[in-house]
Amino acid sequence: MLSVDGSTDVEVLARHDTHYDVLLTGGTIVATDFVLFVRKDIAIANPGSECAAGLAQLTMEAPAPYHGGEVVDDGSGNLVAEVHLLGVVDAVDPLNTDAESDTGTAILMRTLTHQPLVS
Repeated sequence: MLSVDGSTDVEVLARHDTHYDVLLTGGTIVATDFVLFVRKDIAIANPGSECAAGLAQLTMEAPAPYHGGEVVDDGSGNLVAEVHLLGVVDAVDPLNTDAESDTGTAILMRTLTHQPLVS
C-alpha cells in the first residue's frame, strides 16, 4: 500500500520485471489522475525536469516495462495504477537500510490531476 498524503514516506520492494497494481491511498490522488514512477538515475540526471525526462524516456503502456499511467477505481473503491518496472542494479536490503540504487530505485515523481501526461 502506498499512501500519498504529502507527509508519508513509504518504501516497498518490487520485483524486477513483475506487474503490480499499486494501491494509492491518502486522498491526494483521485481516479483519472496520472502517476509516473521514474528511476532515480533519470531523476538525478535531470534536476527540475524529472517528470519531463521520465516521459521522454519511459512508457506508460503495455508491453512491459510501463511506469504508471491513469489512476482508476478498481470497482471496490480502491484507487490503483499499473506498473511493471525494470531495474538494472538492485540495492542490498533496501527496506531495512538506507541502501538505494540509482538504477534500481523508482520514485513516484508526480501526479497530474485529470489530465494525461502526454497528448
